[in-house]
Amino acid sequence: MDAQTWNIFSDEQVYELWQKKAESYCQGAGPFEDKLRGRAPQDVLIFLERVGIGRDVLDGLSIIHVTGTKGKGSTCAFVENILETCGYKTGLLSSPSLIEIRERIRIGGTYLPRRKFAEYGLTILQKLEDAGNSGDEQTTYRQPNFIQYLTVLSMHIFLKEKVDVGIVEVFIGGETDCTNIFKTPSCVGITTLDLDHRDKLGDSLESIAWHKSGLARKDRPLFTVSQESGPLKVMVERASEFGAILKICPPLVELSVGGSPIELGPEGGHQAINASLAVQLARHWIEERDPNRFTFDDPATKQEATNTVDINITIDNVPLARTFNLPDEFIQALKRCDFPGRCQIVRGNHVTFYCDVAHTVKSMHSCGKWFMSKAGIEREELGGHVKRVLMYSMVPKFTMPDILSQIADVDFDAILFSPGWTTFGEHDETHPARFKNKNHRRQPQQEYRNTHVLRTTFEDILDKRYPADKKKPIIKEFPSVSTALQWVVGGDDDLPELLMSMAPKSDDHFDGGSHIQVLVTGCVPIVGGIIKIFDPSSVLEYKNGV
Repeated sequence: MDAQTWNIFSDEQVYELWQKKAESYCQGAGPFEDKLRGRAPQDVLIFLERVGIGRDVLDGLSIIHVTGTKGKGSTCAFVENILETCGYKTGLLSSPSLIEIRERIRIGGTYLPRRKFAEYGLTILQKLEDAGNSGDEQTTYRQPNFIQYLTVLSMHIFLKEKVDVGIVEVFIGGETDCTNIFKTPSCVGITTLDLDHRDKLGDSLESIAWHKSGLARKDRPLFTVSQESGPLKVMVERASEFGAILKICPPLVELSVGGSPIELGPEGGHQAINASLAVQLARHWIEERDPNRFTFDDPATKQEATNTVDINITIDNVPLARTFNLPDEFIQALKRCDFPGRCQIVRGNHVTFYCDVAHTVKSMHSCGKWFMSKAGIEREELGGHVKRVLMYSMVPKFTMPDILSQIADVDFDAILFSPGWTTFGEHDETHPARFKNKNHRRQPQQEYRNTHVLRTTFEDILDKRYPADKKKPIIKEFPSVSTALQWVVGGDDDLPELLMSMAPKSDDHFDGGSHIQVLVTGCVPIVGGIIKIFDPSSVLEYKNGV
């Protein structure tokens, strides 16, 4: 089907056509086994060749590459809005998405229209299908898997849209990530490290640091934030191995006039760490590509500083990136930046949802602090009988007891667990499982077992913390996000039509008093499900900085 044929369809029909074709195509890639993971970057380069993007063309893109465990997406959003505010055209490959797949690729701080995104996507699918497995080199599978396809598609879109800079967030790790395809990125950033994806990246922060540092390149800056001494030592070794220039970003407050706090759009105290990395990445890119745009030097600090941070969390003699007075454009961009799904508050009728994706110990600690602060202010303002509910979904992992312990002291009246899918038995359109062969997906029985493991894990934590005479919260399991949601808000007569179409209303529902505060956290799908039902425009009409 060619572009002329697509014109007979509506925008929504073309987008749906692309979604179905992409799902069907990527399902043929087969399982992404550990022994094959190391070939992902090489495979992507071959797929790029097949769609007409050779090494010379790829190297013509100016790239800022970001990895880490905690704060990758926020850091990319900060960089994107800074450079957009300064007048540069940005492209962004980010992950994951909340409601629609097209959220993963942004141009100029916003999503492409459905038709335009779908037409780009269909064009790449057609080129890949036409090329087959031609060429001297063969890929692991005849066609790319989902994230490899997204990587190829994003490079195609960046080139067609003629962006000044592409900001690329890794999917998992760095060394073997399918985005590790750039010979000379402008600069690389590593956010805060934490234990995650242990099956792929290893059981220690040192192993994770090794993978993340695999993005380093000769003579290219490698910026990071304060890390624990073990993983930072690995970064030093890896930077030396690649010939990269490792620098630690100073605290954001050191870049403000008079040391006054800098206002940030995204909420959460941890965002200052992400912003400190973002401003260094943006500063370096501008100095390299447009050196006469700003004078970044702080008159009081013309030399690169050396590390004076506590030796318990850093290593001596690792240079700090230089301090500089932030231009007004940087300050405005940091203040206006927005990032849906992270510390996002969604208000319904007699209910407030506090939505925050959090899947590591550090992320959940930050999430809990944010919720207690914001929900505490709201409870005081509302007065009356306010109740609190936790809605949680996540694939169980080794660190799950430590993750859940971060919010075990919150005074929840009810704690609800469910699989991440919004509708029973159906993965939402953004879920990567839709792009996997059905033989390699988790089956419903496994989803329910995972939900039960989460429940029993949290119950064990509460049993150890709650005195015998203290009333424990209601703890329930549900087959989907929508059924859990119906139990929470089912006593309200004015419910969103989308929710009513997903799950039937029941007489069994939560007694929420005068107002309910719901912390929605864990995996992306549960957060995306709530936003899709109660505030989809905050995502679908999103433009960073507006």
